[in-house]
Amino acid sequence: MPRLQVDRTSFLQNLTALAQKDFFPGFSQKVRRFLYQPVGILLVAAAISLICGLFLHPQAFILLAGIGAVLLFGLIFPWFSLRGVQVRYHFPQKRCTDGDQVPIEITVSNYFPWPLFGVSVCWVPVRNQEPVTGMSRIPGFRTVRYRCEFTPTMRGKYPQGGLAITTGFPFGIWQFQRLMVAENELIVWPKTVPTGPVPLFANDHQVEGSVARSKAGNSGDVLGVRPYRRGDSPRRIHWPQSARHDRLIVCELQATTRPVIHLILDLDPHSHCGVGADSSMEWAIRITASFVKGWLEEGSQVGLTLGKTVLPDGAGLIHSQRLLDELASVPSLEALKQARVGEAGPVHQCNLDHHHVAGLQILITTDLGLQEISSRWRCHGQDLAILLLRSHAFDPAVPEASITHEPWLTIDSVATIPDRLRSSWKEATYGA
Repeated sequence: MPRLQVDRTSFLQNLTALAQKDFFPGFSQKVRRFLYQPVGILLVAAAISLICGLFLHPQAFILLAGIGAVLLFGLIFPWFSLRGVQVRYHFPQKRCTDGDQVPIEITVSNYFPWPLFGVSVCWVPVRNQEPVTGMSRIPGFRTVRYRCEFTPTMRGKYPQGGLAITTGFPFGIWQFQRLMVAENELIVWPKTVPTGPVPLFANDHQVEGSVARSKAGNSGDVLGVRPYRRGDSPRRIHWPQSARHDRLIVCELQATTRPVIHLILDLDPHSHCGVGADSSMEWAIRITASFVKGWLEEGSQVGLTLGKTVLPDGAGLIHSQRLLDELASVPSLEALKQARVGEAGPVHQCNLDHHHVAGLQILITTDLGLQEISSRWRCHGQDLAILLLRSHAFDPAVPEASITHEPWLTIDSVATIPDRLRSSWKEATYGA
């Protein structure tokens, strides 16, 4: 008897699990998407009314006619009303940074005599995003202007897909939309964090400029004194110290030079992991943008390599905007993986002309990418520093990879990135 009881219990559990199993999850999702909204419920009610009218009583056809009238009017009126509306929008500013509030100016022209109610503006394709703004009423034969704000959550060029005006008035059983016309484009730069000073390195590649550093040169402020060497200018002789020591002493001045830095960003999709804005590639782009902005503001010359695109070293505000625009235009990690053909390709920039890549080279990659790059890197005689992002910090499912090259700076956690970039130069100085 106990054995039969156990078998019966197991049979009921298996039967319950079989009844709860979804054998066609894709089809079930489409059915739920259709039924869990007003138009699906009304269509089911219309079908039940039709069956009741055919087999029970003809009065059910009255209910069917009422449901049909609501469906027709609720679907045709908002669709037709949007045909007489023309919407344009533009961004008052050309550039912004990820996370900043950006104004949008919207112009709506209604060419029909009746007003349009219950209008909202949203991004398309809609991906669980809140509407940008709502418009309670657009009068007939009028042109109205609205101003709203939105906060971009990802770098890139907007509009991504576009803005659309939507309405479901009067019953809201289906939301119809019409794309707006974009009059200009908004470039959203990656979010940046403060960085430390330009690191010191072994072979000091610099060009003449107006940025004073704590390095001996021929101009700038006085750093100290030293004995006279043949060829020193007589104007630099410190006469009181020379009289005291009974030999010529000259003043040591600062050097007014610009450090030359070339950043190399690994864009191979196989080197990165994570999803969306928290992927390792997005953080690598943010780190690169932080170096570009911080070091150019300090007066350095910075160049950038993105896959097969090489931007020569330069300085100034226009050059900074150019580099940040290029970083904003990099495809997302999902887009690179879907392309399958690596637009960026593996990082093997040693094939570049060395006349265009001078100074210290800083490679921003992950431990997954470093395994691929180490077998191809042949930059003998060049300065190379590696900023390494640990893959498990962005996707815990990825195991830690072994490192064959000692990195210049290691990122083990997303939360520590601002502190590492701002305060870790002393303990990670290259060539010290």
